[in-house]
Amino acid sequence: MMFKIKQAAILFVILLLLSSFTYSHGKISNFLYLEEIKIPVDTSDQNSRYYPIDIRVNFDHPCWARDEINRSVRVFVYHDGEYREIESQIYNLEFVDNSHIRSCNLVFLIPDFADGREKYFVAYSDKPTPAPDYEDHVSLREGRFYYEPIKGYKADVRYYLIKEDGYAPFLVCYDGSVTGLRFAQRIVKLKERSKDISLHNWLVATTYALMYLDETRSVGSVGSMERFRSKKIFVDGNLMIRFGIETESFDGNLLTRNVYTYYYSPIGDKRIVVSSYQKIKENRVSTGTGAQGGNIVTMITSITRSANIEELNTGLFIPYVHFFSEENIVKEYKFPQDVSGARRKWIILPEDDEDLGEKPWISMDFGDKGDTFALIFTNTSLFSKGREGLQVTAGLSKWIDMPGLLMQGMGISVGRNSYEKGEEEILELPSNLETSFLSEFYYTKDGYFKIKDEVDRFARTFSSTYEKGDWNYSKNNRKKTYNLTVIPSLQGLSYPLIAAVSRFPIPIVTIELYKDGRIVSSALFRRYTLIKFRELPENLRDIKNYLYLDVKNISIFQKVKFPGLEEGNYVVKVYFKFGKIKKFIGLEIVDLSRDRVCMVLCKPEVRLRYSVKDQYGGSIENVSLNVIKDGEIVENYISDKDGKIEIRLPLSDYKIEAFYKDLKLFSDEIKAKDFLLMLRLHRDKKINLYNLNVKTVDTLGLPFGDDLYLDLNGIKADFSDGNHIFTRIPEGSYKLRLLYKSFEYELQINLNDDTETIIEIPVSYDITLQVKDLLD
Repeated sequence: MMFKIKQAAILFVILLLLSSFTYSHGKISNFLYLEEIKIPVDTSDQNSRYYPIDIRVNFDHPCWARDEINRSVRVFVYHDGEYREIESQIYNLEFVDNSHIRSCNLVFLIPDFADGREKYFVAYSDKPTPAPDYEDHVSLREGRFYYEPIKGYKADVRYYLIKEDGYAPFLVCYDGSVTGLRFAQRIVKLKERSKDISLHNWLVATTYALMYLDETRSVGSVGSMERFRSKKIFVDGNLMIRFGIETESFDGNLLTRNVYTYYYSPIGDKRIVVSSYQKIKENRVSTGTGAQGGNIVTMITSITRSANIEELNTGLFIPYVHFFSEENIVKEYKFPQDVSGARRKWIILPEDDEDLGEKPWISMDFGDKGDTFALIFTNTSLFSKGREGLQVTAGLSKWIDMPGLLMQGMGISVGRNSYEKGEEEILELPSNLETSFLSEFYYTKDGYFKIKDEVDRFARTFSSTYEKGDWNYSKNNRKKTYNLTVIPSLQGLSYPLIAAVSRFPIPIVTIELYKDGRIVSSALFRRYTLIKFRELPENLRDIKNYLYLDVKNISIFQKVKFPGLEEGNYVVKVYFKFGKIKKFIGLEIVDLSRDRVCMVLCKPEVRLRYSVKDQYGGSIENVSLNVIKDGEIVENYISDKDGKIEIRLPLSDYKIEAFYKDLKLFSDEIKAKDFLLMLRLHRDKKINLYNLNVKTVDTLGLPFGDDLYLDLNGIKADFSDGNHIFTRIPEGSYKLRLLYKSFEYELQINLNDDTETIIEIPVSYDITLQVKDLLD
C-alpha cells in the first residue's frame, strides 16, 4: 500500500513538472535575464497612461542585438500577478562586439492598465532571439507642397510629415515660404485624422528659431530660419522618430539647429519634444514696436476665410492666452474678436513685463475645455549671457478684410527678459549669444488645466535628455526638377481673383497634383493677364495702388504652372466648383522627365457604386478599392459599415481592383460606354468569408502560448484560449507559416469553409528526477 502511494506521489510530481512546461512557452521564459527598471513617472495618475518613457539602460550581462530591429530586448510589466509584454523600441546602441550590446536607449509607453502598483522589467538574452513582431506606428515622410490659389499668395514648402497609424498629427517644414514668410523650423499642428497637408488642415504653427525685430526690413524681422542648411534623420522606429533641421539667417549671422522627437500617442494628446540650439555671431539691436532682445519661440495661427475657395479656409480663432507667471499664478489674456481700423493690436507688450514662472509654460487655448496648444520648458535660465528669465508677448494682426475674404493672424512669442521695471531695457543681442534648451509643443483637447501635469511629467522625464544629434555637414543634394504646365479644355470659366474677394458664388476650376498617392501641389486655373496685383490690398478702396503691368507673362489660355517638380509619374486631377457644387471633370497621367505641357480633356463626372457583402448578406467593411488608369492608381476608397463605396470620376475607361486584409477580392474592367445611359453604374459583389482556427501543441500534447509567429499569406492571427484564430478570411488557397525559435513549418490551406487544424511542434524536455524514500 505504501509503495502504491509513493508511485502515485512520484507520478503526480512528474505530471506537475510537465504541466509547468506550458509556461516555458510563455514569452518571458524565452529570455535568460530579467532586470527591473525604474521610471520617473507617477503611474497612479490616470493621465500618465500612454505617456512615453525614454531611458538609458545598462545591462548587467551581455545582451544579444545586431541592430535596432534584430534584438533580444523586451519590456515586461508585472501587474496583477502576471508579466505582460508591451511594445518597445531601442536606439543608441553601445556595442561590445558585432552582436552584443552593453547599453541602449529604451522607449515604451505607460500601458493603459497602469495604476501605480505595476513594476517594469527589461528582459534579454545573450543568444539570438527572433525579432519582435511590433507594428510600426510612426513614420517620417519627406515631400514638397505647392499651392497658389491667387497670384502672389502661395505656399511652397519642403517638409517632413509625421505619420501615425495612417494619419498625420504634425508637419515640420525645413525650407520654403508661405505668402512671403519663411517657413523653415515651423511645426504645424494638423487637424485630427488628417491624411494630407492641404492648407485647410493647418491649425497652429510653432517656430523654434532666434529672431529679432528690425523695422528697416520689409518683413519687419530677421530670423535664423530664413535659409536652409542641412537636415538629417537620426531615428526612425516603431514608437519614436527623431530628425534634425539646421537653418540660418540670410546674412549668416543667426543659426538654429533643432532636433525634433515625436513619440507615438494613441490618444488625443500629441507632443513634439524639441532640443534647440540657437546662436548669434555678431551683435544686433532689435528695433520697432514690440522689440525685445531676441525671441526663441513663436506660436501663430493664420485665419483665412473665403466664401468661394474652400481650400483657403484654414486656421482657428483662438480666444485665450494662458501662462504660468513669475508670480507663480496662471494669468489670462483675451484676443479681441474685432480689430477694426487697426492692422495690428498688441495684447502683451515687452513693457508689460510678463515673465514665465518656475514651471514655465504658455498656451493659446479655448479655456478650461477645448483645444489647447502649449509651449512647455524645463526652466527659465536658457541664455549664455544677460538677464535671466523668459518674457512673453502676444498680438493680433489683420491683413485683408474684404466682403468675401478675411485674412488675419494671432500669436504669442517667448524670448529674452528684455524689460524689468526700474532696470535698463535690453534690446541688444550681444555677440556669441547662445541658448540650448529643451521644450515641448503640446496639444490636448481637454483644456489648459491639463498642462500643469504635463509640465511636471516633462520636467521629470526629459530634463536630462538633451540631444544635439550626430550632425554631418555634407550638402543635401536635391533631385533634378522640371516644370509642368497644365491647360484644361474647359476655358473661360475660372475666376479665382473675383472668387477670392466676393461673397457671392463665382465659378472656379482647380487642379490637384498627386505623386505616389499623396497630394504635392494644388492651384486654380487662371489667365495670365496684362494687369496684375502685386498683392491683394487690405480693402477694396486701395486696389489701384496695387496694380501693375506684366507684359512678359501674358497668356491666352487659362492654365497653371507648377515649378520645380521632381522627376516621376504624376496624377493630374481637375475639378469644377461653383458654390457648394464640386465636379471631378479631368484626369491625366504625366511622366515628368523634362519640362512638360499637359492638355487635360474635361468630361462629365460619372458615379460608380459598389456594394460588397458576404455569403450571409452581411456587409463587409474596410474593403480597399483602387481605381487604376494607365497603370497608375488614381483613386482609393474604403467601404463603409454598410459595405458601400461610391466613386466619382471623369467619364473614361478604368480598371477596378478590390482588396480585403491585403488579399485581392476581385478585378473589374469598366468602360466609358457602361456609364452612357445615366452617367451612373452600380455593381453588387458577394464574397465568401471563413474562419481558420489553429491549435499548436508540443509532443506531449501541451498547448503553446502566444509567443509563436503565425501568418496566413501575411495576415497575422489573433490569440485566444490557446488558439490562433484567423477571422473572416476570403475563400481561397493559402500558405500557413509558423515560426518558433529554430522551428519553421508551412502548411497549404484550402479555405472553403470554417476550418480547424492542429499543428504539433517537436519540442522535447530533459527532466532529471531524484527519487527518495521517506527516510530521505
